[in-house]
Amino acid sequence: MTSASVIEIARRLLQDELSGAYRWSTATLLTELENALHAVYARRPDMFLASDGTMTAITTPLSEGTVLPLGTEVRTPLALYVVYRILSGESDDPDNRAVAGDYLKQFSEELYGGGRKA
Repeated sequence: MTSASVIEIARRLLQDELSGAYRWSTATLLTELENALHAVYARRPDMFLASDGTMTAITTPLSEGTVLPLGTEVRTPLALYVVYRILSGESDDPDNRAVAGDYLKQFSEELYGGGRKA
C-alpha cells in the first residue's frame, strides 16, 4: 500500500478529485497522512509489529510513492483520519468542523473494528 492509494480515498471523501484544481495540495495531504500514521501507532502499535517481533518505523517525510508499513486493511482508516484533520482545520466553516468529528469517530470504529473510542 502506498501513500498515493490513501490520498486517492481521502480526495474522494473530500470531493477533491479534479486534478489540476485540487483544493488541498498533495503536500498537505501527505502531511496529514503522516499525522494519521502517528495516530494509528499511538492507538494500535501492534499494527507496526513485524513478523520477527520488531517494530516497523514510520519513515518521514512521505511521498506519493512511499510504501506504508501497514496492511491494506488500514487504508480506509488512514484516509478517514486525513479527512478528519483537513476538515477540522477549516476554522472558518463550523459545518466542516462538525463533520470532522464524524470522520474521527469512523476512524476509531474501523481501527478497532467495533467502535471503541480512541
